Amino acid sequence: MNTDLLFEDYKVKLDYVRGQYDRLWQRFNFFLSVELALFGFLGYLTFDIKIPEATFLPSVVGIVVSLLWYVIGAEDRRLVEVYRERADNAAARVGKDPGGLPGFERDHAGAEIPASWRAVRSWYWPWLSMTRMPATFGLLLVVVWLLILIWWRPFVGTLAPV
Repeated sequence: MNTDLLFEDYKVKLDYVRGQYDRLWQRFNFFLSVELALFGFLGYLTFDIKIPEATFLPSVVGIVVSLLWYVIGAEDRRLVEVYRERADNAAARVGKDPGGLPGFERDHAGAEIPASWRAVRSWYWPWLSMTRMPATFGLLLVVVWLLILIWWRPFVGTLAPV
């Protein structure tokens, strides 16, 4: 088969992986900003104007936003896996082609990186990778918002001046 054609196919598939990472980061930043705004609004209602009963609205909106963040984060992660698998398969074809690059499938740019440790500030653990964080944060924040909805309001109500 034509090595140039195989390599072009690989580059297209790698562009899909790269594009998915860009979209993942944009969505992560968007949801993080919305969540921070909701927590700020909750703090304003609770501590500045001291209306603990009003915390219901930001809590419910926080749960909905966090669930949405989880769903989108889980889908983003799955797309990264699929696009990476396609890039892996294309790299394997480049490596097996008679005019190709032997070993290309192991070391190509889209390959999953194995867990490694060099120092406290230089390590990689696939379970905690950036592609898993949006779904993880979404789920954790659902729990936080539920705790705020259930526990926070009665607690803050006891802090209100008599």
